[in-house]
Amino acid sequence: MKKTTKNFKNLLFLLKPFWNYGKLYVLLALILPVVCNIVSIIVSTSMNGKIVDAIVENLDFWSVFKIALFYTALLLITLIIDSFTTMMIQNKYYHKISSKIKFDIYNKAIRTDVKNTDSPSFYDAYSWTINEYVKQSDSAVMLLSKILVSITSIITAVSVISNVGWLVLII
Repeated sequence: MKKTTKNFKNLLFLLKPFWNYGKLYVLLALILPVVCNIVSIIVSTSMNGKIVDAIVENLDFWSVFKIALFYTALLLITLIIDSFTTMMIQNKYYHKISSKIKFDIYNKAIRTDVKNTDSPSFYDAYSWTINEYVKQSDSAVMLLSKILVSITSIITAVSVISNVGWLVLII
C-alpha cells in the first residue's frame, strides 16, 4: 500500500508542471481519448449486433455491406478526430509548456549557490532534469490517460454487453 501511495504521489508530482502551464492540454489529453474510446466501443459493439441481426434476417449481401460500411465509417471518423486533435494539441501546447518548464528549471539553476555548480552530482541532476523532466511529465499525462481509457473501456464494454444480455456478459 505504501508503494502504491508513493507511486501515486510521484505521478502527481510529474503531472504538476503540465497542469500549472497547460490545464487545457492535460484536460484534453485525458478527456478526448476517453470519449473517443467510449464512442468506438459503442459503435463497434453496435456494428457487430446489427450485422448479426441483418444476417439472421436474411438480408442480401449489399444491405449487410452497407451496414458494415456505415459503422466502419463512424469508427474511422472517431479515429481521425482522436488522432487529429491529439496531434493538434501536442503541436500547439506541448512546446509552449515545455519551454515554460525548462525556463523554470533554468531560473532555479541560476539561483543556486555557486558551490553547487562545481559539483558533478549537481551537474548530473541538472542535465537529467533539463533533458528528461518534461518528457517524464508528459509521459505521466499519457499514462493517466491510458489508465482512464482502460477503466472506461471495461465499464463501457460491460454496460453495452450487459444490455444485450447477462448470459453474453458471463460468456
